[in-house]
Amino acid sequence: RQRTRFVVRISSDAGEEMREIPVPEGGLFAEERVAHQFHFVVARFLAGEARLRVMRPESRSVVTVQLEEREPTTLQTREGRIRVRRLRVTEGPREWEVWFDSLGRVVRLENAAEGFRAERISSTS
Repeated sequence: RQRTRFVVRISSDAGEEMREIPVPEGGLFAEERVAHQFHFVVARFLAGEARLRVMRPESRSVVTVQLEEREPTTLQTREGRIRVRRLRVTEGPREWEVWFDSLGRVVRLENAAEGFRAERISSTS
């Protein structure tokens, strides 16, 4: 972070690129397909927030996402069935379903429309 901007440096075989993203008040940094970063979305939801300003480094943008609690459910894991809460994260027409346990850990993340799904493989990982 550099004052009111977040600087992202991307290195690849094609070269290096730097991007600057304005940091919104109370904003959160989250990459779309990095499941563990949704932990911070869940934490902000548990703190009472229903809307978040999110910095997206891949598109150099700041978006607003809506958080809506869904019906709790039970998931089958390798270690047995666990009770989880669910959260819908909506960004315009795009949405993610986030299942999290009683400790606020993301157990499953899914964006069905884009064919993305990530799951925690054990309660100790």
